[in-house]
Amino acid sequence: MYEYLVQFMYKGFERFLAGPVRNRKSTFTNGSSVEVLTQSATSVRGTHIHKLRCDEVELFDEQVFAAAQFTTHSTAQITAALEAISTMHRPYGLMHKLVTAASPVDNIYGAGKKHTAFFKWCVWEVIEKCTDRGCSQCPLEADCDGRAKRASGYLKIDDCITQMRRSSRASWQSEMLCERPSLENVVFAEFEPAVHVAPVDYEVNLPLYRSLDFGFVNPFVCLWIQVDGE
Repeated sequence: MYEYLVQFMYKGFERFLAGPVRNRKSTFTNGSSVEVLTQSATSVRGTHIHKLRCDEVELFDEQVFAAAQFTTHSTAQITAALEAISTMHRPYGLMHKLVTAASPVDNIYGAGKKHTAFFKWCVWEVIEKCTDRGCSQCPLEADCDGRAKRASGYLKIDDCITQMRRSSRASWQSEMLCERPSLENVVFAEFEPAVHVAPVDYEVNLPLYRSLDFGFVNPFVCLWIQVDGE
């Protein structure tokens, strides 16, 4: 994080610095400052600031993040805010909870109310413009659907292709497409409710059994069995 801060400072903001960029804190001529904090209870509990930006929230200790909610304070001209930034790596992890709470659905804050601004981006917002590739021959075509032709980012297309080829489909969907949390450790990573869930007719008066074959070699199978007594 410190390296990112230094790079940011020296992209046109150095003339506003009131001193050198230090490893923990930098001050500006207008009296404001930027500080890099460790993810610890000591850091957040002893801090009272206008803005707090939490990077890679998915990796936070939940108690530390809970304590961080009380660090921001508004003043006469500056409104306090907390920003949480992360890839949603884990099913039902911390970032999943934050995204769910920010969605305009029934939640603890009131039915249908949205109290948190929610921004989502993925590889297509940061990929470089595609100018000389044919879509039909590109490995990214199924996911891209021509979006790179309209892009203006910095991420090299060749790097994206390499990362896709050396990762699993589930990891690619989680880390780069940001479609859903990682499903690396589930039995059936390809499960999609819209595809694999359907009504099943059965006799309610007969015993019903279910058998599973996880299919590490052969396809995954879920078998429903009823016994009619004959």
